[in-house]
Amino acid sequence: AYTSRYGTFAGVSVALLGALYFAGVLLLLGFGAASRAVRDHVAGYVFAAAVIGLAGVFYLAYASYLLGTLCPVCVATYGAVIGLFVSAATASRMPMRTLPARLAADLSTLVRTPAAAAAALAFVAVAVGAVRWFPAETVTAAAAP
Repeated sequence: AYTSRYGTFAGVSVALLGALYFAGVLLLLGFGAASRAVRDHVAGYVFAAAVIGLAGVFYLAYASYLLGTLCPVCVATYGAVIGLFVSAATASRMPMRTLPARLAADLSTLVRTPAAAAAALAFVAVAVGAVRWFPAETVTAAAAP
């Protein structure tokens, strides 16, 4: 599945995108645990990320079905994203419609917190570097018998 036509998205390995996704969620959870100002909002942000993650894993599960393969690591990832979705949905106590307004205030808090800002910048730098320098797989069609 990794080297299939479904193994990349916009030229970036889906395995790398998944690793960055989970690293970003962990960073978000860490920032929420360290800051009382945003602690109540983090579940909403994780829920929004989980909705995007669900779209990705549903697409990849469908791709696995089309390829006729079953990848145990992929299935574990599907379960992790679904678990994240359910956990964040039950933990979020604020209406999702307030998320954009909360985001502006929480980003302001992030910028005013040196350790959080440094961690966020380091994450962005590592993510950009990883996307830029991660080895690309060339996908070729199988030759007809």
